[in-house]
Amino acid sequence: MKFINFGSMHIDYIYNVKDIAKTRETVNAVDHITNVGGKGLNQSVALARAGAKVSHVGLVGKDGADLKTMLIDNHISTDYVECLDNQPSGHAVIQVNSEGDNTILIFGGTNQQYTPELIEKALAASDPDDIVLVQNQINDVPRIIEQAKKHQLKIIFNLAPASQNMAYYPLEYVDVFVLNQNQGNILTRQEKPDAILATLQRRYPQAAFVLTMGQKGVKFVDNHRRLTIPAERIAATDTNAGGDTFVGYFLARWHLGDTIEHSLELACRAAALCITRKGAATSIPYLNELV
Repeated sequence: MKFINFGSMHIDYIYNVKDIAKTRETVNAVDHITNVGGKGLNQSVALARAGAKVSHVGLVGKDGADLKTMLIDNHISTDYVECLDNQPSGHAVIQVNSEGDNTILIFGGTNQQYTPELIEKALAASDPDDIVLVQNQINDVPRIIEQAKKHQLKIIFNLAPASQNMAYYPLEYVDVFVLNQNQGNILTRQEKPDAILATLQRRYPQAAFVLTMGQKGVKFVDNHRRLTIPAERIAATDTNAGGDTFVGYFLARWHLGDTIEHSLELACRAAALCITRKGAATSIPYLNELV
């Protein structure tokens, strides 16, 4: 069993500031670093560091060598990571304030250049027990979901970042939804976590749902179980990649045979440790740091 992750990759330009710039405001950065990230790359690294086998599917430009190196260094297959010579890699400009909160400006670049050929090539090489993971930070998500269903693969959809057109995706094919309250509100027009989950269960009764609630923890619901796991209380240094760490760790440990409750608890611990460190993919902990 392996995860086939159709996911974004970004070069992150990170600026540490006392306070995040507001409209028409200019602020001075305390320092600046360049790192590698993107929801897809972060989640692939988290999956791998949690013990899962991962094949990443994505695109980079000539400037994306470090993105591919990060995957290779974490023993992630890059057989379906293609380079486009005439396009820049995706990148992000990130402000991080003194409390560890951030704002992120994304330029899609090659993350918006998925083709039907690349999608089919990656899925054609799948095994029956493989699992498809996709986030909403790339193009052609509906096609990925539809093609994964045709190959009879389990499909996990992380709704980040939220968009209004998600409601028109073929979500009836999704086996596991991973979302936060904001994404749940956009999809259901409900505010409270239990109302969001109840609405989603009525629409997609075949699926399981993982709803993250920040400092209030996480809820898991399917047709057999309903769990609430508290968040780890910790002072954040940089919240970048914390959510991706949770996603990767939870999915990896659950599908490697851990109980759902233990998988959720470990994922919360991993995310908490991640946000005590600066950076994106480089801040994701290894499994031996958590046991």
